[in-house]
Amino acid sequence: MVIVIDTREKHPYSFSVPVTKRKLDAGDYSIEGFEMVAAIERKELNDYVQTVIYQKERFGKELAKLAGYRLKAIVVEASMSDILVGRYEGHIPPQSVIGATVGIHLGFGIPIHFCCNRQIAIHFTETLLAKFYERQTGERIKK
Repeated sequence: MVIVIDTREKHPYSFSVPVTKRKLDAGDYSIEGFEMVAAIERKELNDYVQTVIYQKERFGKELAKLAGYRLKAIVVEASMSDILVGRYEGHIPPQSVIGATVGIHLGFGIPIHFCCNRQIAIHFTETLLAKFYERQTGERIKK
């Protein structure tokens, strides 16, 4: 398995498996050979909050593309408690962020995974991609 990292990803994850960089139509991470069916969008907490509140129209177009994929997810480098106590920039009520999160899940069918921090998000992203790859190919990934 080779993970594809979108060329526009500013702070790419480091994985224990081979990676390559190329432009992806949706998401920040995919799998070589599965770029049109598997994608994960990565968000740091402040970026997530700003995007789901102030950039709904633009982000909605990205989510509409992602919604058609077999494997799709948004991985947030924060916990739900970070949102509940407002550990992000700006004066956006936590209820608004949670409402937008629920709206993404219900409206686009895209799960949002709150992974507490960057290291956990990296591990979760690699595991999600690896398990998808194994199910598609029958090949076991050795880390």
